[in-house]
Amino acid sequence: MKSKWPNADQWLKVCNIDLQHFHGGTLNGNDSRKLLKSVDKLRAIYLINCPDFVAGFDALNDFVASSFGNELRTDFQQNCARFEAMYKRLEIPVTSQNFA
Repeated sequence: MKSKWPNADQWLKVCNIDLQHFHGGTLNGNDSRKLLKSVDKLRAIYLINCPDFVAGFDALNDFVASSFGNELRTDFQQNCARFEAMYKRLEIPVTSQNFA
C-alpha cells in the first residue's frame, strides 16, 4: 500500500494504532481488526488516493465479519469471492506471509 500511497501511515494515526515493532513492524490481531472496522475513516479521508485499497479493506472486513465467529453467515461465500477479486486487483503478490 505504501508503494502506491506513501502517506498510508496516516490511516493508522487517525485510528490510534501503532505498528508493533516486536512483531516485525506489523499489526497484532486486535489492531488488525480495529483497523478493518475503521475502513469508513479511510474512505472519508483518503478515497481519492487509494480507492482500490478502500474497496479491498472493505471487502476483507465483510469477509471477516461473515466467516470468523461461531457460525458462518449465509453471505460468506460472496464475501470471500469479493475479497479475492479485490485482492487480485491490487496486484499484491500472494505469499504465505499474507495469510500467516
